[in-house]
Amino acid sequence: MSQLDVSSLVGIPWKHETADCYTLMCQFYEKFFNLTLTNYARPPMWFEKDPSLDLIRNNFRAEGFVPFIGHRKDYQVGDAFLIALGSSTINHCAAYLGNGMMLHSPFRRKSEVVIYAGHYLDKTLIVARHPSIIPEKNRTSIDVFDMLSASKKAQFQDVYNRNVRAGGFRP
Repeated sequence: MSQLDVSSLVGIPWKHETADCYTLMCQFYEKFFNLTLTNYARPPMWFEKDPSLDLIRNNFRAEGFVPFIGHRKDYQVGDAFLIALGSSTINHCAAYLGNGMMLHSPFRRKSEVVIYAGHYLDKTLIVARHPSIIPEKNRTSIDVFDMLSASKKAQFQDVYNRNVRAGGFRP
Protein backbone atom coordinates (compact mmCIF):
# COMPACT_ATOMS: atom_id res chain seq x y z
CA MET A 1 0.00 0.00 0.00
CA SER A 2 1.12 3.54 -0.43
CA GLN A 3 2.24 4.92 2.87
CA LEU A 4 -1.10 5.43 4.56
CA ASP A 5 -0.65 7.82 7.43
CA VAL A 6 -4.13 7.55 8.94
CA SER A 7 -3.20 9.59 12.02
CA SER A 8 -5.37 12.52 10.84
CA LEU A 9 -8.36 10.16 10.77
CA VAL A 10 -7.74 8.71 14.25
CA GLY A 11 -9.18 10.22 17.43
CA ILE A 12 -12.19 11.93 15.85
CA PRO A 13 -15.18 11.88 18.24
CA TRP A 14 -18.19 10.03 16.83
CA LYS A 15 -21.15 12.14 15.70
CA HIS A 16 -24.03 10.85 13.59
CA GLU A 17 -23.71 11.73 9.88
CA THR A 18 -20.76 14.10 10.38
CA ALA A 19 -18.18 11.88 12.10
CA ASP A 20 -19.58 8.35 12.11
CA CYS A 21 -18.23 5.18 10.53
CA TYR A 22 -19.56 5.88 7.04
CA THR A 23 -18.33 9.49 7.08
CA LEU A 24 -14.89 8.22 8.13
CA MET A 25 -14.91 5.85 5.15
CA CYS A 26 -15.80 8.78 2.86
CA GLN A 27 -12.77 10.65 4.21
CA PHE A 28 -10.50 7.60 4.01
CA TYR A 29 -11.29 6.76 0.39
CA GLU A 30 -11.01 10.41 -0.68
CA LYS A 31 -7.68 10.91 1.07
CA PHE A 32 -5.92 7.72 0.04
CA PHE A 33 -7.58 6.60 -3.19
CA ASN A 34 -8.98 9.84 -4.64
CA LEU A 35 -12.37 8.16 -4.52
CA THR A 36 -15.22 10.50 -3.60
CA LEU A 37 -18.12 8.70 -1.92
CA THR A 38 -21.49 10.34 -1.48
CA ASN A 39 -22.26 10.98 2.19
CA TYR A 40 -25.84 9.70 2.06
CA ALA A 41 -28.42 10.68 4.66
CA ARG A 42 -28.81 8.11 7.42
CA PRO A 43 -31.62 8.36 9.98
CA PRO A 44 -30.31 7.77 13.52
CA MET A 45 -30.46 4.09 14.50
CA TRP A 46 -32.20 3.19 11.22
CA PHE A 47 -31.20 -0.47 11.63
CA GLU A 48 -33.26 -0.71 14.84
CA LYS A 49 -36.28 1.19 13.51
CA ASP A 50 -36.44 -0.53 10.13
CA PRO A 51 -34.05 -3.46 9.61
CA SER A 52 -35.10 -3.64 5.94
CA LEU A 53 -33.19 -0.39 5.37
CA ASP A 54 -29.83 -1.85 4.45
CA LEU A 55 -28.26 1.60 4.08
CA ILE A 56 -24.57 0.83 4.42
CA ARG A 57 -24.69 -2.13 2.02
CA ASN A 58 -26.74 -0.07 -0.45
CA ASN A 59 -24.46 2.97 -0.12
CA PHE A 60 -21.31 0.98 -0.83
CA ARG A 61 -23.02 -0.81 -3.74
CA ALA A 62 -24.16 2.56 -5.19
CA GLU A 63 -20.55 3.80 -4.99
CA GLY A 64 -19.30 0.90 -7.11
CA PHE A 65 -17.98 -1.46 -4.41
CA VAL A 66 -18.43 -5.14 -5.15
CA PRO A 67 -18.29 -8.10 -2.77
CA PHE A 68 -14.89 -9.76 -2.50
CA ILE A 69 -15.11 -13.52 -2.42
CA GLY A 70 -11.91 -15.05 -1.20
CA HIS A 71 -9.68 -15.86 1.72
CA ARG A 72 -8.62 -13.37 4.41
CA LYS A 73 -5.02 -13.70 3.26
CA ASP A 74 -6.12 -12.06 0.00
CA TYR A 75 -7.65 -8.95 1.55
CA GLN A 76 -6.02 -5.82 0.22
CA VAL A 77 -5.54 -2.37 1.65
CA GLY A 78 -8.69 -0.38 0.99
CA ASP A 79 -11.12 -3.28 1.25
CA ALA A 80 -14.24 -2.28 3.16
CA PHE A 81 -15.63 -4.41 5.96
CA LEU A 82 -19.43 -4.17 6.21
CA ILE A 83 -20.34 -5.30 9.71
CA ALA A 84 -23.56 -6.07 11.61
CA LEU A 85 -22.94 -5.23 15.28
CA GLY A 86 -25.82 -6.17 17.56
CA SER A 87 -28.11 -6.33 14.54
CA SER A 88 -28.92 -8.58 11.59
CA THR A 89 -28.54 -5.51 9.36
CA ILE A 90 -25.16 -4.06 8.40
CA ASN A 91 -24.77 -1.01 10.64
CA HIS A 92 -21.00 -0.45 10.73
CA CYS A 93 -18.15 -0.19 8.25
CA ALA A 94 -14.38 -0.14 8.43
CA ALA A 95 -11.40 0.03 6.09
CA TYR A 96 -8.68 -2.59 5.89
CA LEU A 97 -5.21 -1.11 6.41
CA GLY A 98 -3.18 -4.27 5.91
CA ASN A 99 -1.29 -6.36 8.46
CA GLY A 100 -4.56 -7.43 10.09
CA MET A 101 -5.53 -3.87 11.06
CA MET A 102 -8.62 -1.80 10.34
CA LEU A 103 -9.68 1.84 10.67
CA HIS A 104 -13.17 2.51 12.00
CA SER A 105 -15.30 4.90 14.03
CA PRO A 106 -17.03 2.97 16.82
CA PHE A 107 -20.46 4.15 17.95
CA ARG A 108 -20.16 7.07 20.38
CA ARG A 109 -16.37 6.72 20.67
CA LYS A 110 -13.36 8.11 18.82
CA SER A 111 -12.15 6.74 15.50
CA GLU A 112 -9.32 4.25 15.91
CA VAL A 113 -7.08 1.65 14.34
CA VAL A 114 -7.68 -1.83 15.76
CA ILE A 115 -6.86 -5.42 14.97
CA TYR A 116 -9.42 -6.93 12.60
CA ALA A 117 -10.38 -9.83 14.84
CA GLY A 118 -12.93 -10.93 17.43
CA HIS A 119 -16.43 -9.58 17.07
CA TYR A 120 -15.48 -7.34 14.12
CA LEU A 121 -14.29 -10.34 12.14
CA ASP A 122 -17.15 -12.54 13.35
CA LYS A 123 -19.82 -9.95 12.53
CA THR A 124 -18.50 -8.95 9.09
CA LEU A 125 -21.16 -9.86 6.55
CA ILE A 126 -19.44 -8.49 3.44
CA VAL A 127 -15.92 -7.61 2.43
CA ALA A 128 -16.29 -5.10 -0.41
CA ARG A 129 -13.71 -3.83 -2.87
CA HIS A 130 -13.79 -0.90 -5.26
CA PRO A 131 -12.52 -1.83 -8.74
CA SER A 132 -10.53 1.41 -9.07
CA ILE A 133 -8.28 0.63 -6.09
CA ILE A 134 -4.89 -0.64 -7.26
CA PRO A 135 -4.03 -4.14 -6.00
CA GLU A 136 -1.76 -4.21 -2.96
CA LYS A 137 0.96 -6.13 -4.79
CA ASN A 138 1.58 -2.97 -6.83
CA ARG A 139 2.19 -0.79 -3.76
CA THR A 140 4.93 -0.36 -1.22
CA SER A 141 4.11 -1.38 2.34
CA ILE A 142 4.04 0.28 5.73
CA ASP A 143 3.27 -1.46 8.98
CA VAL A 144 0.45 0.46 10.70
CA PHE A 145 1.47 -1.36 13.88
CA ASP A 146 4.45 1.02 14.00
CA MET A 147 2.06 3.96 14.36
CA LEU A 148 0.65 2.70 17.67
CA SER A 149 1.79 3.67 21.14
CA ALA A 150 3.90 1.16 23.08
CA SER A 151 0.98 0.28 25.39
CA LYS A 152 -1.38 -0.34 22.42
CA LYS A 153 1.29 -2.44 20.70
CA ALA A 154 1.63 -4.59 23.82
CA GLN A 155 -2.15 -4.91 24.13
CA PHE A 156 -2.58 -5.88 20.46
CA GLN A 157 0.37 -8.26 20.57
CA ASP A 158 -1.22 -10.02 23.55
CA VAL A 159 -4.56 -10.36 21.71
CA TYR A 160 -2.77 -11.54 18.57
CA ASN A 161 -0.74 -14.14 20.50
CA ARG A 162 -3.88 -15.48 22.21
CA ASN A 163 -5.63 -15.76 18.82
CA VAL A 164 -2.66 -17.54 17.26
CA ARG A 165 -2.63 -20.06 20.12
CA ALA A 166 -6.39 -20.55 19.66
CA GLY A 167 -5.92 -21.12 15.93
CA GLY A 168 -7.64 -17.88 14.89
CA PHE A 169 -4.66 -16.26 13.15
CA ARG A 170 -2.00 -17.71 10.97
CA PRO A 171 1.23 -15.68 11.21
